[in-house]
Amino acid sequence: MLLIKVALVAVVALFGLYNTKHVVPRLDDRAMDTTHQLRRTVLVEALLMLAVVLATAILVNAET
Repeated sequence: MLLIKVALVAVVALFGLYNTKHVVPRLDDRAMDTTHQLRRTVLVEALLMLAVVLATAILVNAET
């Protein structure tokens, strides 16, 4: 379970890096596609962070 949590955190970090390097700089173009892409990737990041929280809860409960 710990490996799953670490993998989820790594994926969240990669999504953040992708947004920072590719999506956010293109927001100046005000293209609807870019805005939609940013919303989609932020939603995926939020869902992955929820999975990290759930994995943490499982790990904490498994230790007690």
